[in-house]
Amino acid sequence: MPINPVATVFDIPLLQDAISAHLTAKDLKRCLLVCQAWRNSFRPHLFRVVIVNSRTASSKLKATTMQALLTQHAHMIRVIDCGTLDWPFPDNVAMRNVTVLRMPYSNSKVAPMLEALPWLRDLELFPLGSSPDSLVGVLSAISSHAHLRSVKLVCAPHPNPTRLGWILWSLARLERISLSVTIYEHDSAVLAAEQQQLDRIMATAPSCPAVKELDLESVFFNFDHTVLVSFLLQCHHLESFSLPNITHNASTPNYAVIFTAAKARIQHLDAHRARLSSADMAVMINACVGLRKFRVALGQFGPHSAVKSPQSVVDALLEHRETLQDVDLTDAGMDEWTGAMLQSLLRVCPRLRSFVAMRPLNKDHPIMDRHCDPVLGASDLVVPGGRRLDWACVDLKKLSIRFMPSVEIAADQVERGSAKHVAVIPRGLVEQVRRLSKLEDLRLGYVARAKAIESVGAVDSMEPDGQTVSEAVADLATLDRIKRLELRNLKRFVDHEILHAVRKHWPDVEWCQYS
Repeated sequence: MPINPVATVFDIPLLQDAISAHLTAKDLKRCLLVCQAWRNSFRPHLFRVVIVNSRTASSKLKATTMQALLTQHAHMIRVIDCGTLDWPFPDNVAMRNVTVLRMPYSNSKVAPMLEALPWLRDLELFPLGSSPDSLVGVLSAISSHAHLRSVKLVCAPHPNPTRLGWILWSLARLERISLSVTIYEHDSAVLAAEQQQLDRIMATAPSCPAVKELDLESVFFNFDHTVLVSFLLQCHHLESFSLPNITHNASTPNYAVIFTAAKARIQHLDAHRARLSSADMAVMINACVGLRKFRVALGQFGPHSAVKSPQSVVDALLEHRETLQDVDLTDAGMDEWTGAMLQSLLRVCPRLRSFVAMRPLNKDHPIMDRHCDPVLGASDLVVPGGRRLDWACVDLKKLSIRFMPSVEIAADQVERGSAKHVAVIPRGLVEQVRRLSKLEDLRLGYVARAKAIESVGAVDSMEPDGQTVSEAVADLATLDRIKRLELRNLKRFVDHEILHAVRKHWPDVEWCQYS
């Protein structure tokens, strides 16, 4: 009597697909090496994401063997990221299951491509031409697609704001619009004809746009805001807004008033490109409803800001203390008040999950790392009387912050080779970080007191109250969820043996970096 073979996971395609969906490309390649059965089963899943970032990669995909594999596994492709005009995919292959597409703009390819991808949900095109006919054609193809939900367009500079209206109203039924464009002047010669085209587009567009996320990664010079304001006034469902690069002046609309009039519930506000005064920023924050995510503008409140002590901004953020989850204050400037702001937010916002106040390391421009991000001083961790106030954000998962020791560290201490024994990290900072039991990503940046005095203020009179890097790292060994640790400007203070020993207490650690 024949014995039935034992069933495996490969006999249940849906289960295998569910497992493979959680594996990275590196994991899948390892699976191919197990045996022939695994190779045959997992190889199709390598084609879920196809990235073509150079002509060399495109040439490899055009090889006969790869063309045959693309044809065979076209139904598995979900994401196409093509950064070259040299389209490597066979013309006769149906990739109907693609849901994400990033590709260079080609007037002859966009419409046929969208028609061939019925389940496409996310589209990015770059750079979009400035020809009116080609722009209208591609916008028509996008607006007629049944399942598109998110579009990002990188456009060539346009001579007037009317075409911005073309784009916004043509995409009004989408949930997310990201637009990168430069509008540099007002061209009245072509305005009449293009205004008629805008009227035709608005006549067929929904009166109430479905847009929930609007990201204007744009630069406006001498800009007439009428078109943008008329669109925003109808965006009743808007929840996330990224302001364009504009300078606030008499002709700049009050976006807070617009959001209130539109009854929009802005929960994510990104103002890192805008150049608004502190008072205007505070009004914007107050107009938000249950603000969850906030990102500040480049140098918004730093030494170059018109208002040196924007307490109104801090007060406005604290009004959303019960809902704030993600705060990004990189490039907020290094001034005498910024450290106090960091402490205020960490102390009273219990729902914070991510708090970033230090930009990624830039070795090419170290001067930016020294002067653009706020600094938490040792004196900011205490209140009058020397009493410490604990941070409320005990569920924080990501913390990126710069700190300053309570006293100046003499250069000869480092030169003598005794840097490992220098108490450089404020004890209060270590104590607060230790309480963050869910922390996964920790990045600490050291700012030398001697270099910081000029821009931060006078040295406080606190007695030395710090820990060596080794002591601090040992105390943080209890944070067993740590995945990433960065110690910036602390390399000379690190004891490598102790760091390696502590790293064993972090089972999920991916990397530890010190510079």
